[in-house]
Amino acid sequence: APLALLPLLWLAACTSSEERAATYAVAAEQALAAGDLVKAKLEAKNALQVAPKNVPARMVMVEVTEQAGEIGQMLGHLEVVVNEDRTNVPARVKLGNYLFAAQDYDGARTFADEALAQSPDDPRARLLNARLRLQGGDLEGGLADIERLLAEDPQNADAAMIRGMSFAFS
Repeated sequence: APLALLPLLWLAACTSSEERAATYAVAAEQALAAGDLVKAKLEAKNALQVAPKNVPARMVMVEVTEQAGEIGQMLGHLEVVVNEDRTNVPARVKLGNYLFAAQDYDGARTFADEALAQSPDDPRARLLNARLRLQGGDLEGGLADIERLLAEDPQNADAAMIRGMSFAFS
C-alpha cells in the first residue's frame, strides 16, 4: 500500500503551492454553493495553510464565519481580501455595509466609492451609496437612487425596506 501512494506524493510535490491553494479554494467554493459549511470551511482552511492570502478561500471564510456569527473573524478575512484584491466589489460593499452599521460613515463612503469606481452598475454598491446619501441628509438623492434600484429590480428587498422606512419617517 505505501508504494501505491508514491504517485500521489510525487504529484503533490510537482504542483505549486498556488495550484494546490486554488484547488482547495475551488473545492471550498463548491462546498459553500452546496450549503456544506463544514466542508467549505475545511477546504478554505487547507487553501489558506498553503497560501494565506488566497482571495477566493478568504471569501469563502468570510461567508462561513459570517453565517456562524463569528463577525470578528469575518472582518479579519474581509480585511485581507480588500487589501489583496483592489477590484473585489462584493468585499468592498460588505465591508462598507458593516462600517455603515457601526456608524463609521467616512469608512463606509470610502468602500462605496471604491466599489462604484470598479462597478458603477453593481446594485449592492448603489444601495450602499443610497444609504450613505440618506444618512448624510440627501433625502431626495438617496430616495431617487432607491427608486431606480427598485425600477430595475422590484424584488430588491433591501431597497424596498429602505423606501418603506423613509415613508414611515416622512
